[in-house]
Amino acid sequence: MLALDWRDAKGDVISVYRNARPGPGGKPVLGPTNRKSRTVDLDDETVAVLKAWRARRGGLHLSLVRDTTPVFGNENGQRLTPKTVSAAFDRAVARCRKALGEDVLPRLSLHGLRHTMVTIWLTAGVPVKVVAERTGHTVATMLSTYAHVIPGSQAAAAKQVAALRRPAGPTSDETPADRPISGSSGGKSLVKALDQYH
Repeated sequence: MLALDWRDAKGDVISVYRNARPGPGGKPVLGPTNRKSRTVDLDDETVAVLKAWRARRGGLHLSLVRDTTPVFGNENGQRLTPKTVSAAFDRAVARCRKALGEDVLPRLSLHGLRHTMVTIWLTAGVPVKVVAERTGHTVATMLSTYAHVIPGSQAAAAKQVAALRRPAGPTSDETPADRPISGSSGGKSLVKALDQYH
């Protein structure tokens, strides 16, 4: 986020290809992202928030909304440092925990929001490949890190394997949805092949 310039936020997409890391004296230094470069689609609410933020920045000074100006910068147009933003986030979380109750809101770091977002999307059924593309992860990394939150993966796998073992013709208690996929004589062939090893 701290590496984004206004040229990277166009319409309902943002381009992610840089990262802002702490440099000498804490000043942010731009470099390539440590994950895949990507273009991320934004929902209408996020687009509206960015438009309002740009209008607010432009109201301070037009130089703050130039294409090469950071989206998230100070009033002089300088890029914010990761340490400054993380500290501000920690203070905001502490205020919320005090107001709501510490048992209501867990301790959460700014980077922790990324893991929270991934977990929410996966438990909501968003395809792993889509989440991987948005976060810059590989599918393999997503599966190894977040497999425990992907709903029904074990149950779905069990049903798929069971479908392969079923005979082609329907049984008395079988619905059309339970039948193997078309050309399912492969199901019989598989059963015969497996029987040879029993």
